[in-house]
Amino acid sequence: MTKPLFGPGSRIVLDGKNALIAHENGDSFVLFTEDAVQREVSKKVLQIAYQEGRMRFNVDSPDSEVIRKPFLTSTEAKKAEYLLAYLEPMTHYENTGSKRTAAKVIKDVVRKHGDAVMPAPKPDTLYKWFRKWTEAGKNILVFFPAGRTSRRKSSIAPEYLELMTNTIDELVLTRNHCTIARAYREFRSQAEALESKNRIPSKQAFYDHYNRIDPRIKLKTRQGNSALVQATRIALRTYEVRHPLERVEIDAAHLTMYLVDEYLNLIANKVIVYLAIDVYSKAIVGFAMDYGINIAEKSEGVTECLKSVLRDKHHDLSYLTNPWPGGKPTTIVGDPGTAIISEAFTTLAGQLQIHREVTEARQGWKKPHIESYFKVLRADFLKRLRGYVPKRSPLLKFDHSLKDLRCFMAAEFEKMMITYLVNGYNHAAQPKLNGMSPHEKWLEGIEKYGEPEMVNDLSFANSFGGNLTKRVLNPTKGIHLNDLKYNSVALQDLYFRLVKNYGDRLKVEVRWSSQVLTKVMVLDPETRTYLTVPCTKDLPEGMTLSKLKAQKKLIGNLRHSDTLKDSEEFQNVQTRARDVGRSKRTRKQPPATDAQPMSNDQLEAYFRQSDMDSNSDPALSPAANVSDVMGSDNEPSSSPKPRRAREFKIRERG
Repeated sequence: MTKPLFGPGSRIVLDGKNALIAHENGDSFVLFTEDAVQREVSKKVLQIAYQEGRMRFNVDSPDSEVIRKPFLTSTEAKKAEYLLAYLEPMTHYENTGSKRTAAKVIKDVVRKHGDAVMPAPKPDTLYKWFRKWTEAGKNILVFFPAGRTSRRKSSIAPEYLELMTNTIDELVLTRNHCTIARAYREFRSQAEALESKNRIPSKQAFYDHYNRIDPRIKLKTRQGNSALVQATRIALRTYEVRHPLERVEIDAAHLTMYLVDEYLNLIANKVIVYLAIDVYSKAIVGFAMDYGINIAEKSEGVTECLKSVLRDKHHDLSYLTNPWPGGKPTTIVGDPGTAIISEAFTTLAGQLQIHREVTEARQGWKKPHIESYFKVLRADFLKRLRGYVPKRSPLLKFDHSLKDLRCFMAAEFEKMMITYLVNGYNHAAQPKLNGMSPHEKWLEGIEKYGEPEMVNDLSFANSFGGNLTKRVLNPTKGIHLNDLKYNSVALQDLYFRLVKNYGDRLKVEVRWSSQVLTKVMVLDPETRTYLTVPCTKDLPEGMTLSKLKAQKKLIGNLRHSDTLKDSEEFQNVQTRARDVGRSKRTRKQPPATDAQPMSNDQLEAYFRQSDMDSNSDPALSPAANVSDVMGSDNEPSSSPKPRRAREFKIRERG
């Protein structure tokens, strides 16, 4: 029996990755790797990996051979170094069973190490050591048998051990946990109820059983997984970058910001800012913004931020007085959100041959530069704005009223943000850069390593929309999207080419951007290429979806506005409405004529005729005589006509 090779607390390197043996789980060990991933590995697998050389112990001193064996005493460690000094040189010889070979190895080791390897063994003794070492799989622990100090079997009865574990799980390892003393009293009362012949464990044995539980398990069960992640945060690597844009970190910040339109109507209560930072120079090289009511991150925002990194932004923003660097990054680093792992961002990055690296969830320390800059952004710029809500108060209520926060329009906030990023940060001295500004660090990197690679043709990237949808392709009207129509000759040719295989209800993939509504991109499923299709409506450049919705809302409010009823657009709408109303059929009755005055003679003649026999000639009817009496003019008579007597028929039931 030998000493254990592995145990909790051992720091190892398995297949090139640093790992920590956290605790033992039966025939397996639970490892925590350097990327904070929990992994369970069988003990036999680790033993085989050690014999094959794929696993070694992580040492503090690379010159020490014995620190690789972590469970030896100081005396045993010195003896292990002494043995390895003679055993490892023997592996370089083929005839290891020869006394001459052993004598030569002993002579070389003594000449090289001197007194550290004295006294020297005899050749026969070295051969015995080497044979025992190789038969054990070159395991140095075979020379150190386990003594009585090894862990002995627990003397606690199985029924009490199970009850002890259940009591700790139910009362201690919970959110609303009790003290260990109270848990032991509960365990003692339940143990006495078992009426077992075995001795009940003492309070110290109960405490020892609790203390053997892994601290990570205690933290997770008591405070949750977020507390465990917070406690285990550790940066195991330092990223070394050699030139600008070698590594760019991208992320989004959610801001509680109240924006208004031109008529002071609230249009957004949340603003999402997408930023990209160059790790070499710490300069902000990409920016995009999205706003709305309770919105979430979109793939379009990350795509627009990547486009901002690629293009020359100084020519697009004339109000900037300082240059804003950009270019093609080598690696983009982001979190595993739906935006950066979306099909749209993946396609654009693959088209431009940009490597994408995705970190694990809730591990912001793997992209520390952008996470650190968001703190600087909030403290240095956002807290100065009147419409920004930093955080909620301890009473979980906003410290400001909404009426006081409606102060900025979207275009104003975007301009202030870009001005701060370029003039207030990129061109300002930073303590972490030894007094240099990020732009000066950028220029220093360009002078040493040359200009970053630029994308010559950005037409595909500029037209590439982050939103993907499917629309029915009409041969005459094209594509209907966002209450707009898109059509071209190439799109019609695509329809007649695909209608034979896909039928009349042909659906195509459409990529569009809410920031550019003047055109969309349609995928040709046969050639796997994109067609740029313009909008049939003459939209101005820079028309966005939010602006289009605001215009429609404004036109709709014109009908109910008293101050804008004199506008030409409102009058045209009212005129068209009246024309439509006249052309419609109506069910209204014709207007009644005014009553005509009658003289006394006319009234007497009318009553005389009414007394006549109803079977008389129709020509002598009261109506005819009245018309003769009233005159021969053609004016219509307003006298009431006698009602026709109703005839009732009784239908007999058969």
